[in-house]
Amino acid sequence: MFPRAMRGVLPLALLTAAAGLQAGDLLDNAHFKVRAGYGTGNLRTDLHAERMMGIGFGSAMKFGGGKLTFEANFDYFPGKNWDAMPRSGTFYYNPASPSSTHNNTPVTLVIIATSQASGSTDNRKNWFQGFNLRGGYAQNFAQGWDWQAGLSLDFHRATEEVSGTLYPIGAGNANIPNPNTSGPVQPYYESLATVSNKSKPGFGVYAGVVNQLTGDVRLEANLRSVGYTKLTYKPFTYTGNPARTEETSRMGIVFELAMGIRF
Repeated sequence: MFPRAMRGVLPLALLTAAAGLQAGDLLDNAHFKVRAGYGTGNLRTDLHAERMMGIGFGSAMKFGGGKLTFEANFDYFPGKNWDAMPRSGTFYYNPASPSSTHNNTPVTLVIIATSQASGSTDNRKNWFQGFNLRGGYAQNFAQGWDWQAGLSLDFHRATEEVSGTLYPIGAGNANIPNPNTSGPVQPYYESLATVSNKSKPGFGVYAGVVNQLTGDVRLEANLRSVGYTKLTYKPFTYTGNPARTEETSRMGIVFELAMGIRF
């Protein structure tokens, strides 16, 4: 029989040894990752770009007939500048009385491509970046090959950059006088110069295959869903309402390739 004091120490020692083995297993499988990807669906529409890139760290520990996998990554979805100028629609020019703006007066926007001396521009860029945590399960299915699948938690910060100027014009392509300016007549315009940001968590899933090239180098191919926020600035000229930024939760699909190097 063990002394009474040892009865409490032995389970603690066994738990400590097991935790040490698990920690050692994680450290033995730790690797640095560089990844690149191609986005499609909503991502391509919202960012006007397909590229993504990232770096991160991953590891694994034995579990049953396979492995539990863990990753911490940094994602960057750069986006591209794009022309957001609407070519048709109803436009507004009197913030003091937006409901009367369009009465019996067709209003359009000066397009920069026309012969007008001053043209409207609405240039935008949407992009996001942030951290991604993954947890999953992997199992060998052929010599040097594993399949893997799991869940991800995304902490991304979305950004929309907007710049430009909107010049409504009336019949005969004449500039509309600013209804809220006294003194000499000045044309109405709305200046655009905003940068909006939003940080919000999102959830996703991933699945793919891993090829262990050598004892220290591995290649991965994954299909992954990404949660993010789309920001859309709405100027007064477009809506007749006070300018504001709308937020929409979105989901995109990314095909990514990654190289892992054990350290």
